[in-house]
Amino acid sequence: MNENELGSIPTTLFSCLFFASLALTNPLHATEIAFFYTLEEDIAAFEKVAGKPSRVSPVGDTPVRVYESGGHRAVAAKMGSGCVRTATSVQATLARFPVQFVVSVGPAGGLAEDLNAGSWTWIREAKAYQRGTHGVAGFTAAKEAAFSVGEIPPILEGLLASFAVADPEDAGKKIEAAKAGDSVLRDVVAASGEVFVASGQQRETLRNETKADVVEMNLFGLLTVQKAHRLPGLHLRVVSDRADDNASESFAQFVKSYDGRGGTLVGEWFLSLPEDRTAPKSFDGLRRIIDGKEE
Repeated sequence: MNENELGSIPTTLFSCLFFASLALTNPLHATEIAFFYTLEEDIAAFEKVAGKPSRVSPVGDTPVRVYESGGHRAVAAKMGSGCVRTATSVQATLARFPVQFVVSVGPAGGLAEDLNAGSWTWIREAKAYQRGTHGVAGFTAAKEAAFSVGEIPPILEGLLASFAVADPEDAGKKIEAAKAGDSVLRDVVAASGEVFVASGQQRETLRNETKADVVEMNLFGLLTVQKAHRLPGLHLRVVSDRADDNASESFAQFVKSYDGRGGTLVGEWFLSLPEDRTAPKSFDGLRRIIDGKEE
Protein backbone atom coordinates (compact mmCIF):
# COMPACT_ATOMS: atom_id res chain seq x y z
CA MET A 1 0.00 0.00 0.00
CA ASN A 2 1.55 3.33 -1.07
CA GLU A 3 1.28 6.64 0.74
CA ASN A 4 -1.63 7.87 -1.39
CA GLU A 5 -3.62 4.71 -0.70
CA LEU A 6 -2.87 5.01 3.00
CA GLY A 7 -4.17 8.56 2.95
CA SER A 8 -7.47 7.34 1.60
CA ILE A 9 -8.21 5.23 4.66
CA PRO A 10 -10.88 6.95 6.81
CA THR A 11 -9.40 8.56 9.84
CA THR A 12 -11.60 6.64 12.24
CA LEU A 13 -10.59 3.28 10.73
CA PHE A 14 -6.92 4.22 10.89
CA SER A 15 -7.36 5.19 14.52
CA CYS A 16 -8.94 1.83 15.31
CA LEU A 17 -6.05 -0.01 13.63
CA PHE A 18 -3.56 2.12 15.52
CA PHE A 19 -5.16 1.40 18.87
CA ALA A 20 -5.44 -2.31 18.09
CA SER A 21 -1.69 -2.47 17.39
CA LEU A 22 -1.05 -0.54 20.61
CA ALA A 23 -3.11 -3.04 22.56
CA LEU A 24 -1.04 -5.94 21.21
CA THR A 25 2.21 -4.38 22.43
CA ASN A 26 0.99 -2.89 25.72
CA PRO A 27 -0.94 -4.61 28.53
CA LEU A 28 -4.40 -3.17 29.07
CA HIS A 29 -4.92 -1.63 32.47
CA ALA A 30 -8.53 -0.54 32.22
CA THR A 31 -10.80 -1.53 35.08
CA GLU A 32 -14.38 -2.46 34.30
CA ILE A 33 -16.77 -2.71 37.22
CA ALA A 34 -20.46 -3.38 37.71
CA PHE A 35 -22.10 -1.31 40.46
CA PHE A 36 -25.46 -2.54 41.73
CA TYR A 37 -27.60 -0.50 44.11
CA THR A 38 -31.03 -0.58 45.72
CA LEU A 39 -31.72 2.98 46.83
CA GLU A 40 -32.00 5.91 44.41
CA GLU A 41 -30.03 7.98 46.91
CA ASP A 42 -26.94 5.88 46.17
CA ILE A 43 -26.93 6.36 42.41
CA ALA A 44 -27.68 10.07 42.85
CA ALA A 45 -24.72 10.40 45.22
CA PHE A 46 -22.50 8.38 42.87
CA GLU A 47 -23.31 10.78 40.03
CA LYS A 48 -22.56 13.82 42.17
CA VAL A 49 -19.02 12.49 42.41
CA ALA A 50 -18.47 10.66 39.12
CA GLY A 51 -20.67 12.79 36.88
CA LYS A 52 -23.58 11.89 34.64
CA PRO A 53 -23.46 8.66 32.61
CA SER A 54 -21.97 8.79 29.13
CA ARG A 55 -25.01 6.81 28.04
CA VAL A 56 -27.92 4.77 29.34
CA SER A 57 -28.45 1.45 27.60
CA PRO A 58 -31.73 -0.38 28.24
CA VAL A 59 -31.23 -4.15 28.38
CA GLY A 60 -34.72 -5.58 28.39
CA ASP A 61 -36.45 -3.67 31.17
CA THR A 62 -33.17 -2.93 32.96
CA PRO A 63 -31.67 0.55 32.32
CA VAL A 64 -27.87 0.25 32.56
CA ARG A 65 -25.93 3.46 33.12
CA VAL A 66 -22.40 3.67 31.75
CA TYR A 67 -19.75 5.91 33.33
CA GLU A 68 -16.19 6.52 32.17
CA SER A 69 -13.16 7.94 33.95
CA GLY A 70 -9.46 7.75 33.14
CA GLY A 71 -9.97 4.95 30.65
CA HIS A 72 -12.01 2.92 33.14
CA ARG A 73 -15.68 2.02 32.92
CA ALA A 74 -18.39 1.50 35.50
CA VAL A 75 -21.83 0.18 34.61
CA ALA A 76 -24.60 0.67 37.15
CA ALA A 77 -28.02 -0.90 37.49
CA LYS A 78 -30.68 -1.03 40.16
CA MET A 79 -31.13 -4.40 41.85
CA GLY A 80 -34.79 -3.92 42.63
CA SER A 81 -36.82 -5.56 45.37
CA GLY A 82 -36.27 -9.27 45.95
CA CYS A 83 -33.68 -11.82 44.87
CA VAL A 84 -35.49 -12.86 41.69
CA ARG A 85 -35.70 -9.29 40.41
CA THR A 86 -32.09 -8.76 41.41
CA ALA A 87 -30.91 -11.83 39.49
CA THR A 88 -32.77 -10.61 36.40
CA SER A 89 -31.17 -7.17 36.60
CA VAL A 90 -27.67 -8.49 37.29
CA GLN A 91 -27.78 -11.07 34.51
CA ALA A 92 -29.04 -8.51 32.00
CA THR A 93 -26.20 -6.17 32.94
CA LEU A 94 -23.38 -8.72 32.94
CA ALA A 95 -24.53 -10.36 29.71
CA ARG A 96 -24.41 -7.00 27.92
CA PHE A 97 -21.37 -5.49 29.65
CA PRO A 98 -18.44 -7.80 30.50
CA VAL A 99 -16.73 -6.60 33.69
CA GLN A 100 -13.91 -7.68 35.99
CA PHE A 101 -15.47 -6.90 39.37
CA VAL A 102 -18.86 -6.55 41.00
CA VAL A 103 -19.70 -4.09 43.78
CA SER A 104 -23.06 -3.63 45.48
CA VAL A 105 -24.43 -1.41 48.22
CA GLY A 106 -27.81 -1.50 49.88
CA PRO A 107 -29.82 -1.62 53.11
CA ALA A 108 -30.27 -4.55 55.47
CA GLY A 109 -32.20 -5.29 58.62
CA GLY A 110 -30.09 -5.87 61.72
CA LEU A 111 -30.37 -9.28 63.39
CA ALA A 112 -27.28 -9.08 65.60
CA GLU A 113 -28.00 -7.08 68.74
CA ASP A 114 -24.86 -4.95 68.43
CA LEU A 115 -25.66 -3.69 64.92
CA ASN A 116 -27.45 -0.34 64.98
CA ALA A 117 -29.06 1.72 62.24
CA GLY A 118 -26.40 3.39 60.14
CA SER A 119 -23.76 0.71 60.76
CA TRP A 120 -21.95 -0.39 57.61
CA THR A 121 -20.96 -4.02 57.10
CA TRP A 122 -19.42 -6.11 54.37
CA ILE A 123 -20.82 -9.51 53.51
CA ARG A 124 -18.61 -12.59 53.75
CA GLU A 125 -21.42 -15.12 53.38
CA ALA A 126 -25.06 -15.08 52.32
CA LYS A 127 -27.70 -17.67 53.17
CA ALA A 128 -30.88 -18.14 51.15
CA TYR A 129 -33.06 -18.77 54.17
CA GLN A 130 -36.14 -19.61 52.10
CA ARG A 131 -34.42 -22.27 50.01
CA GLY A 132 -35.01 -25.77 51.36
CA THR A 133 -37.78 -28.16 52.35
CA HIS A 134 -40.74 -27.78 54.67
CA GLY A 135 -41.46 -31.20 56.21
CA VAL A 136 -43.17 -32.74 59.21
CA ALA A 137 -40.11 -32.01 61.32
CA GLY A 138 -40.00 -28.41 60.16
CA PHE A 139 -37.82 -26.54 57.67
CA THR A 140 -34.53 -27.96 56.39
CA ALA A 141 -32.25 -25.60 54.46
CA ALA A 142 -30.74 -26.84 51.21
CA LYS A 143 -26.99 -27.47 51.22
CA GLU A 144 -26.54 -25.08 48.30
CA ALA A 145 -28.37 -22.30 50.11
CA ALA A 146 -25.16 -20.73 51.45
CA PHE A 147 -22.82 -18.61 49.33
CA SER A 148 -19.33 -17.59 50.39
CA VAL A 149 -18.39 -14.27 48.83
CA GLY A 150 -14.72 -15.27 48.59
CA GLU A 151 -11.56 -13.23 48.82
CA ILE A 152 -11.67 -9.51 48.17
CA PRO A 153 -9.54 -8.55 45.14
CA PRO A 154 -6.65 -6.21 46.01
CA ILE A 155 -8.09 -3.45 43.83
CA LEU A 156 -11.20 -3.36 46.04
CA GLU A 157 -9.33 -3.21 49.37
CA GLY A 158 -9.18 0.58 49.29
CA LEU A 159 -12.94 0.75 48.73
CA LEU A 160 -13.54 -1.54 51.69
CA ALA A 161 -11.27 0.57 53.86
CA SER A 162 -13.05 3.79 52.89
CA PHE A 163 -16.29 2.51 54.43
CA ALA A 164 -14.53 2.07 57.76
CA VAL A 165 -12.84 5.47 57.85
CA ALA A 166 -14.45 7.92 60.25
CA ASP A 167 -11.54 10.36 60.25
CA PRO A 168 -9.84 11.06 56.87
CA GLU A 169 -6.48 11.02 58.66
CA ASP A 170 -7.06 7.32 59.39
CA ALA A 171 -7.47 6.44 55.71
CA GLY A 172 -3.86 5.41 55.15
CA LYS A 173 -3.81 3.18 58.20
CA LYS A 174 -7.12 1.58 57.26
CA ILE A 175 -5.98 0.82 53.72
CA GLU A 176 -2.71 -0.65 54.94
CA ALA A 177 -4.65 -2.79 57.40
CA ALA A 178 -6.86 -4.04 54.58
CA LYS A 179 -3.83 -4.91 52.45
CA ALA A 180 -2.38 -6.80 55.41
CA GLY A 181 -5.54 -8.85 55.62
CA ASP A 182 -6.84 -7.28 58.82
CA SER A 183 -10.53 -6.61 59.16
CA VAL A 184 -11.31 -2.90 58.86
CA LEU A 185 -15.08 -3.22 58.80
CA ARG A 186 -17.52 -5.61 60.44
CA ASP A 187 -17.80 -8.69 58.23
CA VAL A 188 -21.15 -10.41 58.54
CA VAL A 189 -23.33 -13.27 57.41
CA ALA A 190 -26.51 -12.17 55.63
CA ALA A 191 -29.81 -13.99 55.45
CA SER A 192 -31.20 -13.25 52.00
CA GLY A 193 -34.76 -13.77 50.77
CA GLU A 194 -37.77 -12.44 48.93
CA VAL A 195 -39.61 -10.80 51.82
CA PHE A 196 -39.15 -7.67 53.90
CA VAL A 197 -38.91 -8.86 57.49
CA ALA A 198 -40.95 -6.67 59.84
CA SER A 199 -41.71 -9.07 62.67
CA GLY A 200 -39.96 -9.51 65.96
CA GLN A 201 -40.91 -13.19 65.99
CA GLN A 202 -39.58 -13.82 62.49
CA ARG A 203 -36.44 -11.87 63.36
CA GLU A 204 -35.74 -14.16 66.30
CA THR A 205 -36.43 -17.25 64.20
CA LEU A 206 -34.07 -16.09 61.47
CA ARG A 207 -31.32 -15.30 63.92
CA ASN A 208 -31.61 -18.70 65.61
CA GLU A 209 -31.90 -20.76 62.42
CA THR A 210 -29.34 -19.01 60.22
CA LYS A 211 -26.96 -17.41 62.75
CA ALA A 212 -26.99 -14.45 60.36
CA ASP A 213 -26.14 -10.91 61.44
CA VAL A 214 -28.34 -9.08 58.92
CA VAL A 215 -31.26 -9.87 56.62
CA GLU A 216 -31.75 -8.39 53.16
CA MET A 217 -33.46 -8.99 49.79
CA ASN A 218 -30.79 -9.02 47.05
CA LEU A 219 -27.68 -11.06 47.74
CA PHE A 220 -28.95 -14.54 46.94
CA GLY A 221 -29.95 -13.47 43.44
CA LEU A 222 -26.88 -11.31 42.93
CA LEU A 223 -24.37 -13.94 44.06
CA THR A 224 -26.06 -16.67 42.04
CA VAL A 225 -25.39 -14.71 38.85
CA GLN A 226 -22.00 -13.39 39.97
CA LYS A 227 -20.77 -16.91 40.66
CA ALA A 228 -22.10 -18.12 37.31
CA HIS A 229 -19.97 -15.43 35.64
CA ARG A 230 -17.00 -16.36 37.88
CA LEU A 231 -16.49 -12.80 39.02
CA PRO A 232 -15.06 -11.52 42.32
CA GLY A 233 -16.87 -8.82 44.22
CA LEU A 234 -17.45 -6.73 47.30
CA HIS A 235 -20.89 -6.30 48.85
CA LEU A 236 -21.60 -3.66 51.47
CA ARG A 237 -24.79 -3.26 53.48
CA VAL A 238 -25.92 -0.51 55.82
CA VAL A 239 -28.28 -1.36 58.68
CA SER A 240 -31.55 0.46 58.01
CA ASP A 241 -33.79 -1.11 60.66
CA ARG A 242 -34.00 -3.91 63.22
CA ALA A 243 -36.23 -6.25 61.17
CA ASP A 244 -38.68 -6.13 64.08
CA ASP A 245 -42.29 -5.02 64.51
CA ASN A 246 -41.22 -1.40 63.87
CA ALA A 247 -39.11 -2.19 60.79
CA SER A 248 -41.41 -0.60 58.22
CA GLU A 249 -41.48 2.71 60.05
CA SER A 250 -37.76 2.57 60.81
CA PHE A 251 -36.89 1.80 57.20
CA ALA A 252 -38.96 4.71 55.91
CA GLN A 253 -37.24 7.04 58.36
CA PHE A 254 -33.82 5.71 57.34
CA VAL A 255 -34.47 6.31 53.64
CA LYS A 256 -35.71 9.81 54.40
CA SER A 257 -32.46 10.71 56.16
CA TYR A 258 -30.00 8.63 54.12
CA ASP A 259 -27.45 10.73 52.21
CA GLY A 260 -26.26 8.07 49.76
CA ARG A 261 -22.91 7.56 51.48
CA GLY A 262 -22.49 4.17 49.81
CA GLY A 263 -22.79 5.66 46.34
CA THR A 264 -20.48 8.54 47.28
CA LEU A 265 -17.69 6.21 48.42
CA VAL A 266 -17.99 3.97 45.38
CA GLY A 267 -17.87 7.04 43.13
CA GLU A 268 -14.79 8.43 44.89
CA TRP A 269 -13.05 5.07 44.60
CA PHE A 270 -13.89 4.84 40.90
CA LEU A 271 -12.45 8.30 40.22
CA SER A 272 -9.31 7.48 42.24
CA LEU A 273 -8.28 4.62 39.94
CA PRO A 274 -4.97 5.40 38.19
CA GLU A 275 -5.47 6.58 34.64
CA ASP A 276 -5.23 3.89 32.00
CA ARG A 277 -2.57 5.26 29.65
CA THR A 278 -3.46 2.74 26.93
CA ALA A 279 -7.07 3.94 26.66
CA PRO A 280 -7.97 5.63 23.34
CA LYS A 281 -9.10 8.82 25.10
CA SER A 282 -5.68 9.24 26.72
CA PHE A 283 -4.44 10.36 23.29
CA ASP A 284 -5.54 13.87 22.33
CA GLY A 285 -6.11 13.05 18.65
CA LEU A 286 -8.12 9.92 19.35
CA ARG A 287 -10.14 11.68 22.04
CA ARG A 288 -11.21 14.36 19.55
CA ILE A 289 -12.26 11.70 17.05
CA ILE A 290 -14.18 9.67 19.64
CA ASP A 291 -15.90 12.77 20.99
CA GLY A 292 -16.77 13.90 17.46
CA LYS A 293 -14.60 17.03 17.68
CA GLU A 294 -12.08 16.26 14.95
CA GLU A 295 -11.03 19.40 13.10
